[in-house]
Amino acid sequence: MAALLLSERLEGPVVEVVAANRAGRDLLGLAGLLLEEPMLERAASAGRPVYLGPGQPGRSSSLVGRLGFESGVVVVPLLGGQTTFGFLFADRDDEGSWFGEEELEVLSCVGVLAGELLAEQRLREELQRRDVAKTEFVALASHELRTPISAVYGILATLHTKGSSLREQQRVELRATAFGQAERLRTLADQLLDLSKLDAASVKLNPEATGVRRALEEIVLLVAEIRASEIAIEADPRLEVCLDRTAFDRIVSNLVINALRYGAPPVRVEASRDDQHLRLAVRDCGSGVPAEFVDSLFERFSRAKQPASRFSEGSGLGLAIARSYARAHGGDIVYSDADPHGARFDVAIVLH
Repeated sequence: MAALLLSERLEGPVVEVVAANRAGRDLLGLAGLLLEEPMLERAASAGRPVYLGPGQPGRSSSLVGRLGFESGVVVVPLLGGQTTFGFLFADRDDEGSWFGEEELEVLSCVGVLAGELLAEQRLREELQRRDVAKTEFVALASHELRTPISAVYGILATLHTKGSSLREQQRVELRATAFGQAERLRTLADQLLDLSKLDAASVKLNPEATGVRRALEEIVLLVAEIRASEIAIEADPRLEVCLDRTAFDRIVSNLVINALRYGAPPVRVEASRDDQHLRLAVRDCGSGVPAEFVDSLFERFSRAKQPASRFSEGSGLGLAIARSYARAHGGDIVYSDADPHGARFDVAIVLH
C-alpha cells in the first residue's frame, strides 16, 4: 500500500509528501508520472475508488509495476469537502483475489476520513499562520509608522516654537522635509490598507476592458515623474484585455518603483497576451538582487540594504503587495536575474 499527498499550487498540483509502499520503495521519482496518470483524475472526479492496472489504456500497466505492485491496484481519493488531498494505492497480498464491494466501501470510507483529517489539519495550519502573520504585521507596521510620525511631529514642533527665530532657508528646508515624511506616511498608510484588505480576502475584482499600453504609460508617468524617460514600454498599442485596473496599477507601480529604487536605468516594461494570461516583465540594468536576499524578496518589510540614492528608502511592502494582488487575480510574480545583468520580475495575470 502507498499514499501520495498533494498540495495545490498556482502551477497545478505538486507532490508535497510521498509515503513508501510496503516494498520500501520511494515514489518521489515517479511523482511526475503519477500526476499525469488519467486514472487519478477519474478517481478524484468520481469521488470513489477506481481500478488502475492491466487492461487499462496508456501507461497504467507499466506504472503499476513501477509502483512496486505485482498486479492491479485500487486508487482511492483522499477527499476533504470538495478538495482531493491525495490518493491511496492499495492491492492484495494474496494473488488471484480482488477487492469485494464491502472492501471497496471500506477503502472509500478510509479515503474520506483521511481527507477530512487532512482538511482539518490544513485549516488549523492556515489559522496558525494567519495569527502569526497578524502579530508580526502589527509589530512591524507600528515600527514603520513611528519614524515618519516622529519626524513630522519634530519638524512641526520646531516651526511652532522657534519658527520666528529661524532663517527663511531653514524654514523652507524643514517644510520640505516634513512634506517628504508626510508623503512617506501617506504611502505607507495606503500600503497597509492594501495589505489589510488582501489579508482579509476582501479585495473584490472588477474586471474591465483595458488598453494595456496606455495603462502602462499612465502608471509610469504617475509613479516615475521626472524619471519616466528612463523607462521603456514594449506593448502592442492594440492589446486590450479585461482585468481589474486597481490590481494592475498596484502590481505595475510597485514593480516600477522597485526597479527605480534598487536597480539602474534603463528600465524596461514588457507586456503581451498568452491565451488566458497577461504576461508582464519588468527588468532593470542594475546589479540584481543579492543571492542571500532572494528567498526573502517578497516578504513584508523586507528591504535591500543599499537603495539607490535618488529615490528615498522604501517601506519594504511594495513587492509583497504586488505579489498579493497578482495572486488575487489568479496569477503570480517570480524573480530571476536579467540577461546580461540586473533584476527581472515576471508577472502572470489570469484574464476574465
